[in-house]
Amino acid sequence: MKIEWRDSGREPRCKPDPAFPQGVDLDLSAGAEKTCFTELPYPARRCGLYIIECPTCELRTGVTTAGRPDDPRSVKMACKPLPPPDVWRSMVSAPMNATWVEVKYLDHENKEQTVQAHWANGGGDEQPRFRGWFRRAGDSGFVGIPDPHAWRPLQKGDPA
Repeated sequence: MKIEWRDSGREPRCKPDPAFPQGVDLDLSAGAEKTCFTELPYPARRCGLYIIECPTCELRTGVTTAGRPDDPRSVKMACKPLPPPDVWRSMVSAPMNATWVEVKYLDHENKEQTVQAHWANGGGDEQPRFRGWFRRAGDSGFVGIPDPHAWRPLQKGDPA
């Protein structure tokens, strides 16, 4: 699970709930059979919000905190059903871990193109810094893709 902390910059104003001196295990699953679970950094630093994202089912949710003993210490969420692999998805949910996928983007003539690509972020001593979506360019290199707007997993039989 990916957990991101968003600090509100405020300290708690209310006293903690004495019924939860060791924190709260939140169950947001509504009894669902398939669930995602994660522990949270506990206790939170102060008032704020944890954004929790499951890389498997792509569910994102927010959990508020107050920096008190009654903060959430874990979250269980109902898994979101994934679309079929051939359905195009928003780039917000695209894997940013070098996984090869298909992406759609508009070329310099404003025509939609579909290519295999992956996210990359690196560089250093041997080459300049790079960050973004890249496709293969011949046998020995890659070229950046400007603002892809949709993605889907590679289809069966597609070479990566």
